[in-house]
Amino acid sequence: VGLTLEAINKYKGALAKDPYSAEATMQLAAAYARTLRKGCAVALLRRLADLQKNPKYEADATRMINAATQDTSFALFRNEADAAMGR
Repeated sequence: VGLTLEAINKYKGALAKDPYSAEATMQLAAAYARTLRKGCAVALLRRLADLQKNPKYEADATRMINAATQDTSFALFRNEADAAMGR
């Protein structure tokens, strides 16, 4: 749990520096999912889907959405996670 909380702080900091980072968005969503903060995780996955709509961030967001669909962190709420990403 300590490492996951550390990861949450790390990715929050990364998003503060670059709010459009698809990787930081997905990794923070996964960290929240591992701590059972489903609402936070789903909100970040929606944000990832929004990033995908912007041509500037589309490639990175698509890559991270593909990674998230394989990430077991979202297994407890896979249907909601997929819906949030537009899958």
